[in-house]
Amino acid sequence: MSEVEEKIMECIAEVEEYRYYSIEAEDGIRQLRELQMILRNLNRENIEEALKKARQVYQLSLAYSRYVPKTVTNLKYIVEWLEKSR
Repeated sequence: MSEVEEKIMECIAEVEEYRYYSIEAEDGIRQLRELQMILRNLNRENIEEALKKARQVYQLSLAYSRYVPKTVTNLKYIVEWLEKSR
């Protein structure tokens, strides 16, 4: 498992703690899983899609940074990693 995939798994695990309290958490998990699938099959054709999705999920996570700080940190790392990989 790559470092980026491990970071996505950490994000999913952290957000899942709030799944029963918030519908936003369920949506966040869905979006993280979508990003995970894109990253598993990352190539030149879909790197822009991955970057767009990562930025979107990162921006959404900022509103919940007090509750999911590791997710925010990991998503920032993933965005930066994708920007360098372009």
